[in-house]
Amino acid sequence: MTVKMFACALLCLLLAAAPASAKFVTPLQLMEQLDSGECTKNSSARGYILGVYDSFEGTLYAQHENLSEDELVRIVSAYLRTTAKETTFSAQVLIMQALEAHFKAKEGPYTVQP
Repeated sequence: MTVKMFACALLCLLLAAAPASAKFVTPLQLMEQLDSGECTKNSSARGYILGVYDSFEGTLYAQHENLSEDELVRIVSAYLRTTAKETTFSAQVLIMQALEAHFKAKEGPYTVQP
């Protein structure tokens, strides 16, 4: 039992010593990744957009079961092209604004339902 406890304590110390970083993506970086011919960069950008969408679906806007990944990326990409400019804040903000603008235009204001 003491060997397991020692191993667990050692693992915790190693994990605690590892540097942590949380780098956000700017709107321009996201656009560059989307426009990149590199599959990994494009996939990373699409995953970022999907992650933001999934994080707030059903709370800030209604669920949209018929919304495809491609359509979602097109909505966000079009919005980024008209608003990204030289912003330095997280792309998450513009993604949420894009979704809000798109869904309000189609469905009207959304209120959170329990």
